[in-house]
Amino acid sequence: MKSLRFILIPAVLFLLPGFGSAGWIIQPSGTTQWLMSVHFPVDTHTGYAVGGFPVAGTILKTTNGGANWDSLTSGTTNWLSSVHFPVDAQTGYVVGSSGTILKTINGGVTWVSQPSPMNEFLYSVQFPSNAQTGYAVGVYGTILKTTDGGDGPSFVEEEVFSSSASRPASSVRPNPFTSFATIPGHSSVRFALYDISGRRVGVYKGDRIGEGLRAGVYFLRAESGDAKPFRIVKVK
Repeated sequence: MKSLRFILIPAVLFLLPGFGSAGWIIQPSGTTQWLMSVHFPVDTHTGYAVGGFPVAGTILKTTNGGANWDSLTSGTTNWLSSVHFPVDAQTGYVVGSSGTILKTINGGVTWVSQPSPMNEFLYSVQFPSNAQTGYAVGVYGTILKTTDGGDGPSFVEEEVFSSSASRPASSVRPNPFTSFATIPGHSSVRFALYDISGRRVGVYKGDRIGEGLRAGVYFLRAESGDAKPFRIVKVK
């Protein structure tokens, strides 16, 4: 079953297809955390959702089609952005900020951190046809791949940039951030910042990115060269 993704919203509600009526039916999630991804692996009863603002590491589970959602212990304080269960409702994966990769084999009762070859933000994880071969994608065009369910050397980097000019030498630190973020080694580089509507909201140097902005999701892009934009998140 395909994963569904939602834009960040301050008050979280689950929306389900309306039966007998057009549109969507509002379902309470039981939390005010920002949720980023939801997945129902095998049927319409058991599903998982992940997120993490203002409390990081949020994982929710329902076993009754979304009528109730229970909070699971993720064991991480990082932002979680994507959840996927390849073949059943027991074995699943979650990815997020700082290269976070989590795995459960007991329906979310416990989550184990898997080694990651990077410390960047991972946005999505997917196992297209079986429980062994999976992919995770993140900032700077990064693609990670595993062929053993992450149990061997775990995910390895599938694609890297050939030119160091294509991306900063280090990622934004921290991300998410509360006051401002920095990119070590790029204090004099100018970065344009855009909101989620694509509106340019300012230009910052790499030593004080996002200072003075209100909380929200933004996209950062170096003004020089052909660097691609990458996402940063400011929290309260």
